[in-house]
Amino acid sequence: MAYALPRKAGTAVERNRIRRRLRAAMGPLEHQVPPGWYLIGVTRPAREISWQDVCTDLPGVLTGSVERRP
Repeated sequence: MAYALPRKAGTAVERNRIRRRLRAAMGPLEHQVPPGWYLIGVTRPAREISWQDVCTDLPGVLTGSVERRP
């Protein structure tokens, strides 16, 4: 799993925090993800999303069934 976080997503510390949160949220989902290449793109509002929202939205991101947040 790879995460694309442009500099506009925040400072290096903020981007690393987002990456760590995504890795932690992916832990329980790893067995559901088929082998292959996956890239999750992250934008600036990602640092403002609650942990609960990350855990709720991530399965939808993997299946393509979640809409972008405004």
